[in-house]
Amino acid sequence: MLIPILLAGGAALAAGREEAPSPPQYTREMWIADSLAVADAVVIGTAKRGSSDDSASIRIEKVLWGTVQPAEAATAELRPPYRCRDGSSGLWILLARPGAYLLMNPDEEAIGTDQWERIRPALTQRNPGDLRQRHENDVRTVEGKCLRDGRAVSWVLTVLGRDDNPSMELAIDGRRVLQRSFDEEGRLAAVFRIDERGDGFVMAVQGGKVWSYGRYRASRRDGIAREFYRHNPEQVREQTTWRDGLRDGLLRRWDEDGRLTAEIRYEEGFIAPVMRCRAAPTTRPVASLYRNENGVFYTAHAKIEGLVKVGMSSEQVMQVLQVDFSEKSGITFPFYTRTRLLHIGFADGKVATIRTGDNSTCFEPPAKRGN
Repeated sequence: MLIPILLAGGAALAAGREEAPSPPQYTREMWIADSLAVADAVVIGTAKRGSSDDSASIRIEKVLWGTVQPAEAATAELRPPYRCRDGSSGLWILLARPGAYLLMNPDEEAIGTDQWERIRPALTQRNPGDLRQRHENDVRTVEGKCLRDGRAVSWVLTVLGRDDNPSMELAIDGRRVLQRSFDEEGRLAAVFRIDERGDGFVMAVQGGKVWSYGRYRASRRDGIAREFYRHNPEQVREQTTWRDGLRDGLLRRWDEDGRLTAEIRYEEGFIAPVMRCRAAPTTRPVASLYRNENGVFYTAHAKIEGLVKVGMSSEQVMQVLQVDFSEKSGITFPFYTRTRLLHIGFADGKVATIRTGDNSTCFEPPAKRGN
C-alpha cells in the first residue's frame, strides 16, 4: 500500500509542549499537479500485475496527452516500484524511465476518468513535442519550453532511475521548483516545492510519517523548521528558526526522552553574540563573508597566516579581516586552498587555534567577488 496523502508528524514536544506550526500538508491535489508537471503521458488504461508480483504494466486504451514510446504501443511496461493495484482502470500519469515507465498517480488506484477535464488545464502550458532528451547511465534529462504566467520559460527535468529510490527534479529558468523522491515501496520519501513567488516547503517522510520539515518564503528558508527522531516521529530532535534564508532565533535540541539538551541563539546566521565590523570596507579586502542555509563561511583574498596569530584579540582580528564573525563558532575558510580549509578558533576573547584540514567534505565553493 502507498501513503496517505495528508501527512502528519509529531506536533508537540514531549517536554514543554511548545506550540509550533504543524507540518506542511502535501495534499492529493498538490501530488497530481506535481505529477502532471513532469509527466510524459496521461493515458486511460488498466493495470496488470505479474503473478509473482515481479512485473507490472498498463494496458493502454487511449492516450489523452503526451506520447508513449513506441507510439503504437498498446502496453506501457513499468519499472519498480510498482505503484498500482491489479485490475484498477482509469487515468494513469506516466513518467518515462530508461526502458519503462514510472507511475505518478497519488496512490495505487487509477484516477477516475471523470477527473480528466478538471486536471487537463494543468497540461495546456506544456508542449510534449518540443523536448530535447539525453540519457547517461540511469539518469534521464529532459529540456524544453513551457508557459508560466503567460511567458515562455526554460524547463529542465532530471530523473534518476534507481529502482530502490527513484527521484526527479524540475527547474524553471534555472531555479529548482520541485523535487520528489520515493522509497523502494513507492512511498513518498521527500518533497520540495515552491510556487511562482518562491513560497513553499520541504519535507522528508518515512513510513508515511513526517520526520523533518521547513518552509520557504521568496525562495528562502523562513519560520520554524523541525526534525523528529525517525524511529519516534512524535518526539522532536531539533527545532530551528529561520528568517530570510538564515538561522535567526533559537535552535533547540532534545534527547529521545524529551529532555532539552542544547539551546543556541542565532543572529542572521551567526551564533550570538556577534562581533560587528563597523569600519568602512577597503578596496582590497583580506576576506569576504558569505551566508546561506548551510551556515556562515569566508573566502580569503590574501594569506591569512601571519596576519592573524594565536593570542590576538578578537577586536584585532576584526580590524585585520574587516568581517563580522562569531567567537563561539570561529571563522572558517572552507576553500582556503583548493584542498585545504582553514579555521580560526577563539577562547576568552582571543585567538586560541589556527588549524588547517581536509576540505573534501565541504560544500561547493562560492564564486569569488574579485581580489
